[in-house]
Amino acid sequence: MEVSLLLMEQIAQLFIVLLMGYIVVKAKLLKPSDSKVLSVVFVYLIMPCVVLNAFQIDDTPEIRAGLLYSMAIAVGMHVVFLAFDTVIRKPLKLDAVEKSQHHLQQCGSIGYSVGTSFTWQ
Repeated sequence: MEVSLLLMEQIAQLFIVLLMGYIVVKAKLLKPSDSKVLSVVFVYLIMPCVVLNAFQIDDTPEIRAGLLYSMAIAVGMHVVFLAFDTVIRKPLKLDAVEKSQHHLQQCGSIGYSVGTSFTWQ
């Protein structure tokens, strides 16, 4: 339940940021063309700081074991998906977009399994 409340809080904060951006553009404090500059600053400066801050947790044997376990599962999933991708590529005649979509799905699966390791108690 605690994780759900934390997730709701983070989603609410995201919507507040989106609403603030909408208000700033409607108030003509920024032009819509300024969004590219803000996006670059956000992606290359702010997001790495957020990621580093998120990983500032206590190092306990349980957390380390959970992280190693989830990373092993993520690597195993990646190997299985790559093998599956190799098998189905030719019979289905996948184009470049479909191939890249499959690889992005693999990355999402890996990120989910590693991310959930921090919430396991």
